[in-house]
Amino acid sequence: MIQVAGLLLAALGLVTQIVSGVPGFPPVPPGPIILVVAAAFVTFAPWRWAPIVGLAATVFLVVGLLVSLPTSGAAEQLADPGTFGPFAGTVLLMVGLLVALVAGAVATMTGFRRR
Repeated sequence: MIQVAGLLLAALGLVTQIVSGVPGFPPVPPGPIILVVAAAFVTFAPWRWAPIVGLAATVFLVVGLLVSLPTSGAAEQLADPGTFGPFAGTVLLMVGLLVALVAGAVATMTGFRRR
């Protein structure tokens, strides 16, 4: 459930950025949709491999964030807490992705451990 909380926190961070007017998002941004669908799958899927879906979604967004870091303005948003919406959204996104990444890796390893 910690992985789900991280996924939803990251989705909240993206929505916060969109609502606060951070430029560069498409009309229908896929990030929050991917994160919420992955969180729902991890929550409701009965299979032990379900956390892998959340982990894959997290890795996908982390790679996208790292690739776009020089051009996305995320570093500038973190450097300027005076613009509260973009700053808070970026912090929520990064903390959520970190939590989801670690919790997803632990949940995946735990789910496949031999008994």
